[in-house]
Amino acid sequence: MSGVPIWDGVFDKFAEAGGASVFDGDVWLGKMRQRGAAVLAKAAEPGAIAPIAETSCSWLPAVAALTAPRDGTLRILDFGGGVAEAALSLFGMFSGNCELEYTIVESEGVCRLGRELLGHERRVSFRPDLPPQARFDIVHCASALHYVENWTDLMARFAATQAEYLLFADLPAADNVTFVTAQNFHGARIPVHFWNLATFVAAVEALGYRLTLKARYRTALTDGAGRPPTQHFSPPHRLDYFAQLLFRQMPAVR
Repeated sequence: MSGVPIWDGVFDKFAEAGGASVFDGDVWLGKMRQRGAAVLAKAAEPGAIAPIAETSCSWLPAVAALTAPRDGTLRILDFGGGVAEAALSLFGMFSGNCELEYTIVESEGVCRLGRELLGHERRVSFRPDLPPQARFDIVHCASALHYVENWTDLMARFAATQAEYLLFADLPAADNVTFVTAQNFHGARIPVHFWNLATFVAAVEALGYRLTLKARYRTALTDGAGRPPTQHFSPPHRLDYFAQLLFRQMPAVR
């Protein structure tokens, strides 16, 4: 009803609020039927990842919470982690008892900026390359891997850290064929990879990992229909979504 607030009144007990049971009524059941039909339709749509499986934020906080030891240190590598946006978000959510060590690998310029802005934050360090022979519990890579030309070499280096989890968010991988395109950025052109999802998954699994969770990722770069703006490409090269993928290291490897 227009003008009526959703929540109304301040009480101490249910009895004071009044009201009636609505959960078996026609209005409630009608809404449930509409929602059920909508999710069933999304779940039935074709694609390597069905539209019903969609996220709009990184799973890193949840993975960190489930991976964190009861004591000791949780070590996270964030490739392309910018000036610690994901790190600061994680720090605001994390309530575990263990210590956090968060290593960000970025360009020299971004590293300098990160140190300038977060020099006081002892949990975060910035590096222009992966630290040699380092071990991590989680490798996180959001909206970054597609800028790396020799990405398979980088994936091998990720695996060499013996991380239990590899997490990729905002990844341009869907039902398209694998190809390289150019991203227009303020007058410059940046080469980027667009992957076939099955091809990308196979490359990671060849390193001793298995895909455990997958979802469409609601990227910031979308057209009016909520898709990545690739409809000007030929059909085999169009992406209907970006992806978020979580891989776990197989026990025989650890």
